[in-house]
Amino acid sequence: MDADLALVIGIVLGVFSVPAMMATTRRGRLSISPVLVAAIALGLVVYAFNRHPGGYGFEDLPRVFSRVIARFAP
Repeated sequence: MDADLALVIGIVLGVFSVPAMMATTRRGRLSISPVLVAAIALGLVVYAFNRHPGGYGFEDLPRVFSRVIARFAP
């Protein structure tokens, strides 16, 4: 898997898992699914940082997202 793709998928999954974790804890129960998704997201981000030479910076994120989206756009 490409490092850019892993980073984008990891960030998107991480963003979506936070509200899900908050919703389950607010109801008074803890569901394992959002925690598992957050762990997978963290793993993908760590994988991307390790595979990309020099790492990523915050200023690189818009370019990374646009490259990944352009790759899959028709």
